[in-house]
Parts: sequence; structure tokens; C-alpha cells
Amino acid sequence: MLLLGGWAGVVADRFDNRTAVTAVQVFLGVQAAVLAAVVLAGVVEMWMVYVLAVMQGVGTAFDAPTRQSFLGELVGDAELTNAVALNGVLFQMARIVGPVLAGLLIDNVSIGACFAVNAASYVVVIAFLTAMDPAQLLPRPRVARAAGQLREGIKYVLETPRLRALLAVTAVAGTFALQFNVVLPVFAKFTLHGNAGTLATMLTLHAAGGLVVALLLAAGGRPTSARILLAVVVLGASMLVTATTSTLGWACAGLCVVGGATLAVLVQCNTSVQLVARPELRGRAIALYFLVSQGSNVVGGPIAGLMAQELGARAAIAFGGGAALVAAVGWLAHARGRLHERMHVATA
Repeated sequence: MLLLGGWAGVVADRFDNRTAVTAVQVFLGVQAAVLAAVVLAGVVEMWMVYVLAVMQGVGTAFDAPTRQSFLGELVGDAELTNAVALNGVLFQMARIVGPVLAGLLIDNVSIGACFAVNAASYVVVIAFLTAMDPAQLLPRPRVARAAGQLREGIKYVLETPRLRALLAVTAVAGTFALQFNVVLPVFAKFTLHGNAGTLATMLTLHAAGGLVVALLLAAGGRPTSARILLAVVVLGASMLVTATTSTLGWACAGLCVVGGATLAVLVQCNTSVQLVARPELRGRAIALYFLVSQGSNVVGGPIAGLMAQELGARAAIAFGGGAALVAAVGWLAHARGRLHERMHVATA
């Protein structure tokens, strides 16, 4: 994913997004079907799992940039915030419902049946994509094939202050603040002295908070500097409060706020990147955003794990909250700089 993420943006800018998204879903569907087949047949071996995992990584690398770029073609820039937020709603619902359905299938049928249902779900997605009327879409201008297009995209993002600041906030948050898959199991077991049910409750409330905020964002307008600042501040503050809790009830309440703030940061940064980037470079800009988002999670995981192991889960969560507040200060400095530039232009 990290190796191919940037090139996925080139694909999103060069080719028809509906075709690209469909091709990616077909590729991932084939991967899922093969996995289901070898598991159901009882012939699965470790080397097969490795090969299929690489296939999934390749498909996922191209999935997010092409799919997010396609949102703009579906609804246009005016409704992009709503579309990204609704996408977040579906993602949060999947996080809540998916594990429950998977657990029921595994307990009552088999793990192979779970993989088979996953493979079948791609048929539905592909059917909807192929049924779309291309005349109803709002395509962006395509760029012709040329040398150095990935380098051009990277240069454009780094030289655009707004995009650079958005990626910086995403990098800091992703590396230090959004490591709950690593930290929460430790927090549930050793701080709250709970079990697997405790962890499941905490993760569910975290996802539920994101679901509520996603619905609110879907009804709101475009992201602004003030809204992004508020989301990052709430993320940092709620993490600091959560780190001090000693009961499951208060921890879940804190995590509900954390989940909402997390979703608010990610949705608004995602939308802002797409709205700020020039249309012919939007795919590469969003690809670099996801590259930073996913890459920072990879880098931050071992850091959070080591901190939780050596200093405890409270310290790891509090450190992430502090890092988010530092990111908020950096974003505020960026926003103030933009305001001063506008005032200077207005008085010139």
C-alpha cells in the first residue's frame, strides 16, 4: 500500500474514475473469492495467505484514491463534504455491524462462510457501479500520460501551504493520536482490569461517536479552518480526559467523544484536500493524503505499543492527546498566517 499509494493518484487523474474503481473492485473481489475457495476447500496454506495478503494490499492501495476521487464526480464539489461524511457514516456502521455479523457466521457456520459472504459483497458493489449512467456523472478533466506525474503531484502538494498544513495535521494525528487499536487492548486489560467484552464495548462506543459526528457533518457545510481547529482541539482534550478515567463508564464516555473528534478531523481534512487541490491534480493530492494517513499509522503503531508497554496505556493515550494539541497549535499558526495574507491583499 505504501509503495503503490502515490501511483494510485496518477491512475485517478489519468483514467476514468468509474472504470478505475470498478477494476479495483473486480480485483479485490477475485482476491476475496480465491481466499474463500481455498478456506472452504480446506487446502489453504501459509504461502497462499501471504500471496493473497499482498494482492489485498495492492488493491487497497488503488482503492481509496480512486474511490475518493470518484465521489467528486458523483456529487460535485458543492456536495462533496456531505458525500465524504456519508461515506464516513457507512464506514462507522460497518465497524459496528461487521464484526457482529462475522462473529455470528464464524460461530454458527464457519470461517469459510464468512470469507464467502465477503466475496459475494463485491458482486453487489460491481453491479451498482456498472449500472450507473455515465451521462449523470461530473467528470474532471483527464491528464495525458507524461513523465514525472507523480513527482509533479508531490511538488504541488509540498508547495501549496494549505495542503502542506492538512497533511502535517494528518501525519501528527495518525502517528501519535489515532493508535487506539494498539493502546485500547492494553487499557482495557491492565488499566480497567477488563476482558474481551470490555474491549468490544469500548471499541463500539468509539465507533458510535464517529457515527454521530459523521451524520452531523453530512448535514453541515464545507470545512473551515475554525472547524478543523475545533475538531483537533476536542480530539486532544478528550484523549487527555480519557487517559485519567478509571471506570468503564467514564472511559466509554470519553472514547465516544474521541471517536467523534477523530471522524471530524479525518473527514474535514479529506474533504479539504479534495477541494483545495486543482482538478487535474486532485487524484494525486488525495493519494498523498491517504499515503500520509496510512503511513503515519504504520510508523506510530510501534511507538504507541512501546509506550503502553513501558509507561502504561494511560501515558500512551495522554501523549497522543498532547500531540493532537500540538498539531492544533500548528494549524492555528497556519490559519492566522492565511488571515494575515488575506488582510494584506485586501489593503494593498
